[in-house]
Amino acid sequence: MKIYDDAELTREIKESDKIDLGIVKAGTVITKTMYIKNDADAVLHNFEYTIPNAKSDRITVVDFPTLIQANDVKPFTIKWEPDQDYKQALKTSLEINAEEVYI
Repeated sequence: MKIYDDAELTREIKESDKIDLGIVKAGTVITKTMYIKNDADAVLHNFEYTIPNAKSDRITVVDFPTLIQANDVKPFTIKWEPDQDYKQALKTSLEINAEEVYI
């Protein structure tokens, strides 16, 4: 499984990379769409995802796929709605795990 920052799948987000959600004023909502490529020969399902070390619990993953066929790509979105102003951009990581089913 690989994560990309763009629909053309040219900017891979590696496991050690941080996702930059930018600077957002309190009460504003920012969303960022990314793409999961299932590079396995199995179907991926039962996804679990976490956003470790986030500055806020107001970061959520929305529109996440429930199943990705082998060699398919699906979008998902992260939403950040801060309840206070930050002077620096929010940069966070994302951990995604899934079960593989070989058919």
